[in-house]
Order: sequence, then structure tokens, then C-alpha cells
Amino acid sequence: MALFVALGGASYAAIKIPKNSVGAAQIKKNAVTSTKVKDRSLLAKDFKAGQLPTGKKGNAGSRGPSDGYVGNRNPTPLLDLTASFQTVTTSQQLPAGSYIAVARVNLVSGGASGIVCSFGDDAVQSLSLGAGTQMPLTFASGFKLNEAGKITAGCQRASGSVSVAQSSVVATRVESLAVATTN
Repeated sequence: MALFVALGGASYAAIKIPKNSVGAAQIKKNAVTSTKVKDRSLLAKDFKAGQLPTGKKGNAGSRGPSDGYVGNRNPTPLLDLTASFQTVTTSQQLPAGSYIAVARVNLVSGGASGIVCSFGDDAVQSLSLGAGTQMPLTFASGFKLNEAGKITAGCQRASGSVSVAQSSVVATRVESLAVATTN
């Protein structure tokens, strides 16, 4: 009988221990070892300052070529488009390099047809606008400048009356530029 109580008593006690009744006071010093702690369950905040090893500090490296440039044009009075291709907005002067750029042209029409605007490889062909129509156009393209210069968006119209109210170019310099063409 004593053997039965001795063997069964431990199991009985384990089942009847109330939840959250074992705390730091009940755990003997050095009772919790590495093999009893689940791997990757501790966080850096679980350790005192200086207990965790730190890695070598890396080199700062050189600054990346991610400069941004903005050129805005708010013509007063409005810029009237002619039948000849004309510059409606440019970037500010840019150093030589590769750029991803976006242009925005806000058109105000008195009734026009055959409007063509382009920006690098991006173009709108034969756009027609009714009288009183306002149309924002947004273009995006990649540019490689071999020497300092500007990136230009331009427009023209075949007939009627159309003006540019506002326009802008935002250019971001990038390390390299790869252009993919899909069909």
C-alpha cells in the first residue's frame, strides 16, 4: 500500500496544483537550465544590459544616389498651346545620371482636338477635349543624361484652343536604370 501511495501521490499532486501557484519563490536557484527553456522563446528584453553579445558595427558605406528634384511651372497667364510642339514644363537643372521621372500637365480646354503630349517614352496621342474641360495628364519615364541638363515634357494641339494651367516634373536619381519592353 505504501508503494502505491508513493508512486500515485506524485501524479495526484501534479493534477491538483492550482493554476499560477508556482512562482519565483518556489523555484530553487539554478533549477531552470537551458534544456528546460524552449528554444527562441526568450526576447532581448529578458536579459540584463550587456548579457547578449553584439555584432561588429558595419561600415557606413557611401551615400546612395537617390537625390530628388522638382520643377514646377504655374504660368500666368495660362500657357496657350500652339500647333507646334512646345515645352510645357521642365525639371530643374540635373547632373548627369539616370533618373526615374514623373511629369504632370493640367490642361484647360476651350474646345480642342489632336492634343499630343509626351514625356520621354510616355505619350498621349490625339486627345480631344470639349470646351470648359479640365484634364490632368500624368506621365512617367526613365531618363539617362550623359551630361547635365533638364528633362522636358511637351505638348501641341492640332486645332481649337487649349492651355496649360500648371505643370511639374519630379525626378529621382537612381544608381542604374534598366528598361524592359514587353509586347
